[in-house]
Amino acid sequence: MMELVHILLPVYNRRAVTEKFIECLCAQSYRNYHLLLIDDGSTDGTSEMVSERINNLTVLRGVGDWWWAGSLQQGIEWLKRNAADDDVVLFINDDVTFGPEFLMKAVELLQGYRGMLLPQVLNTRSGCIEESGVEADLRKLTFKTASSPERINCLPTRGLFMYLSVIKQVGDFFPGCSPTICLIMSTLYALIEWAFLYGHHQS
Repeated sequence: MMELVHILLPVYNRRAVTEKFIECLCAQSYRNYHLLLIDDGSTDGTSEMVSERINNLTVLRGVGDWWWAGSLQQGIEWLKRNAADDDVVLFINDDVTFGPEFLMKAVELLQGYRGMLLPQVLNTRSGCIEESGVEADLRKLTFKTASSPERINCLPTRGLFMYLSVIKQVGDFFPGCSPTICLIMSTLYALIEWAFLYGHHQS
């Protein structure tokens, strides 16, 4: 089944950075994707550059007051109105680069599992895994890269795949609180808690 992948990409005045991301997207072997570009008031031609390269594209335009969480929430609201529950959603930053099989492998891994998928982030300079989940202590408001998969209790959005149906069950971001990272992370913490509960319930 060729599931549709909606890619939520917040951008703001980083045309050169975003262009590298778009180059990776254009090279994908999996073509059933829709890019939802959430441009919070860029003045450097970012949206125009993307529009020239990507056909299956929707651009949401802000005026500079959405910030990061607000931009993602705008994307979620658009999806609730326009996408199907069994569509795949990818939250990702514009400074992430990836190989041509990235989307294909993710869709293959998600099939048969109605949860979420977080790829590992590789530092291309050092060759080391930089991020594969976060260990959060919300009482102390501290966040660090998890030392093992068992210690992951919080998910970053540097390449987070999930079905829209899961997003609807978990809930929304807190755009009015951005850029307060603790409240954003609280939402992601809820996501991973839901994933563990759902996975244990299904097994």
